[in-house]
Amino acid sequence: TYYVSSSSGNDNNDGLSKEKPFKTLAKINSISLQAGDNVLLKRGDTFKAEYLKPKGGGEKTTGKWITIDSYGSGNNPVLKDGINTGHAAISLSLIATARAYRIRNIDIDNYLVGICSVKSSMELAFDGLIIENCNIKNISKNEAFDPNPALPENAELCYGLRLEKAKNVQVNNVSFNHTDCPIRVRGELMTFDGLDIFDSRIQGVMIYGSEKEGYDEVMATAGKITFKNSKIINTGYAGLYLGTAGLM
Repeated sequence: TYYVSSSSGNDNNDGLSKEKPFKTLAKINSISLQAGDNVLLKRGDTFKAEYLKPKGGGEKTTGKWITIDSYGSGNNPVLKDGINTGHAAISLSLIATARAYRIRNIDIDNYLVGICSVKSSMELAFDGLIIENCNIKNISKNEAFDPNPALPENAELCYGLRLEKAKNVQVNNVSFNHTDCPIRVRGELMTFDGLDIFDSRIQGVMIYGSEKEGYDEVMATAGKITFKNSKIINTGYAGLYLGTAGLM
């Protein structure tokens, strides 16, 4: 378990206890995480203009997930003001063995993308992702937008959560406030429960079936999508947008 505190940490520490935490997320990015590892950010701390880009994957079959969570008391730790870094607040795109991650009790404020995994070269790129008890807000460039585009997803949007070709995704008790698009996910076996989505500037929740490679046309499946106990209020183009190859 690695501990990180922007207020009391030092990257020269070993990071293996609350008494000797690391200071920066960059230190975590330099470590190759192993299945079952935990990364804990101190509650009440703010990590300004930083981002997480972890290495290493978990193991679903053995229950050794990699967990990104918080420790201590108080408000969730906040990743803040990273809109000019050119990175998502939490990017899972570079993980070679992309599976079995849990992200819990983390707040994200003012990035171009909140949580992201885009691995277009693989059919199912991420298998096993749980995101819960997080607050994601101000994911927007606040730029003027054409209200009548041919397809809204072709616009340059900022996404609270963007996952491509993901499987076994659970998003529970997460709020999105003031985003261009709160959620865009392409995959299968997905569950969304207890979402609060407010002030989506351009587009609401966008959920697609998984692409199947090797065809002239995209073959897609809805793949058991569950969406429940959630509120979508004051969106732009559409509130909930479900797409497959032949059905929207």
